[in-house]
Amino acid sequence: MQEKLTPLQVLAACFTISSMAGLAALLRSGRDLNWRAVLTAILYSGTFGLIYGLVWFNYFDGVDQNFFFLIGTSGLVGLGGVSLIDFVVQGLLHGFNIKITAEQATDTDTEVSDGDTE
Repeated sequence: MQEKLTPLQVLAACFTISSMAGLAALLRSGRDLNWRAVLTAILYSGTFGLIYGLVWFNYFDGVDQNFFFLIGTSGLVGLGGVSLIDFVVQGLLHGFNIKITAEQATDTDTEVSDGDTE
């Protein structure tokens, strides 16, 4: 039978998994890498994952003790944490100029087939 995980182990795993997910999001974004960008991605995402783990720890500390679900979902929180911070920082620096446009398709934009294939 598996040993019971201590709260410190669970919260450390939440921080680690979420910070690695944040680092993966940074690497996937294609932006320039420097020490500051890497450190902020790790710390922001790790902090979000740690907060998530602290909020939900008592809920998952019940009979089932499904801490692995808590640790896994904290990775998703870390993945979204970097995106959220980037959105807010870019919005504050450059303004939230969001423009949504819609264009109506004309008959020449789409070709309608009569079903005959030759």
